[in-house]
Amino acid sequence: RRLGRAADALKEMDRRGVGRLVGADADVIRARIFVDLGRMDEAKALLDEWQATPDEEVAASCWYYARAAKDRAAMSEAEVEWQTLRSSPIRTLEQLVPYETK
Repeated sequence: RRLGRAADALKEMDRRGVGRLVGADADVIRARIFVDLGRMDEAKALLDEWQATPDEEVAASCWYYARAAKDRAAMSEAEVEWQTLRSSPIRTLEQLVPYETK
């Protein structure tokens, strides 16, 4: 996905399943792929299911969605939540952005 091959990433998720990923872990990855494909309604629907869950990956995906939707207020809110939940001090939200769109 981060290599700019979102359609291939979605096909692989559908073809192989998500392996050991279930629930929010799988849905946030799928939501990011949907954002990359411009399928914003589908991404939003997945994220809405988990938004009340205090989870680093959910917050990161909400930030990614808000970034694509150009919603600065939602980006800021998601970033604050992500900062409080983040487990790695070297990880950044910008690392979610596919390389060719940075």
